[in-house]
Amino acid sequence: MHFGERKRALAIVGEGFSAEAKRHLELEGFVPIVFPKYSRLPQPMENHIDMLLLRLSNRIVSFGDYCDIAAYAFTDLCDMLPQGTKLHFVDEVPSGEYPLDALLNMLVIGKRIYTKSDTASPSTIALGMSEGYEIRHVKQGYPACTVLKLSDEAVITADRGLAKIFAEDGIRVTLIEDGGIDLPPYPYGFIGGCAGVYGGKVYFNGDVSLHPSLELIIDAIEREGMEIVCLSKDRLRDIGGIIFMEGRL
Repeated sequence: MHFGERKRALAIVGEGFSAEAKRHLELEGFVPIVFPKYSRLPQPMENHIDMLLLRLSNRIVSFGDYCDIAAYAFTDLCDMLPQGTKLHFVDEVPSGEYPLDALLNMLVIGKRIYTKSDTASPSTIALGMSEGYEIRHVKQGYPACTVLKLSDEAVITADRGLAKIFAEDGIRVTLIEDGGIDLPPYPYGFIGGCAGVYGGKVYFNGDVSLHPSLELIIDAIEREGMEIVCLSKDRLRDIGGIIFMEGRL
């Protein structure tokens, strides 16, 4: 008798993720996979998953020389990737200074990749184009961090330049205030970097009720028929977001 493959949702995070938030994800039924810091990146973001990994079509893209540093995490991830999903490593190496630190910080919405294409990973852009993605150039070097994608039709951001581009592309945009999200030593972090979306729920790393644009955020999420889950009672903290995906055990 064949029972088929056992499935379990994965939550891929950087090691800056708190023990409390990680435990909350486990109680929600997720298998957390924690990636270590990458010292080539600026210190405040060296463990941000949106700087370390990019999910693009049926691939998880990362840096070749990061593979050795995070060998155990990649091994765990590889063991649980759904059938047909592969790891893909690029030869480019990030710099410790913006925007060359953000080679993989791209935002994928539908069949578009929003990226600062003049400084992003050339091989990743080429990969995206070979997969039929349209490359949408933006001035913001951290689009994945700056934007919380609720769906391919709706986003939340505090970046006015990106908001204008999304509106041009027919995407529903909720524009919120800067601030309310911690990322020391910077004045503030970003909405995409403190959250992730899976299964009709938006998971926040912290208590979203402490954000100055709470009502706008709630309205945007409820319009999409989604629920909010706060993973801790602390202030929101930008930890590079959470990559959720189906996995196998």
